[in-house]
Amino acid sequence: MIDVPSGKLVLFDSAYRGNETDRLMRDEHRQALTIDIGVGAYGVETVEYEPDPDTVLLLHRLVPSRI
Repeated sequence: MIDVPSGKLVLFDSAYRGNETDRLMRDEHRQALTIDIGVGAYGVETVEYEPDPDTVLLLHRLVPSRI
């Protein structure tokens, strides 16, 4: 469960540290995005996709909490 108090999240590659997001958002290649989302609590569902031994993707879905 995560809490979203501001209604905004930052999406970035997990190869970077969280404290690098400001730099990534200013980078000419826009390596991070701001996502608008409703304020509140969200459950997190995760699936792993591994199409070959050299590639792995973790996909997360935020589901609004009913609490």
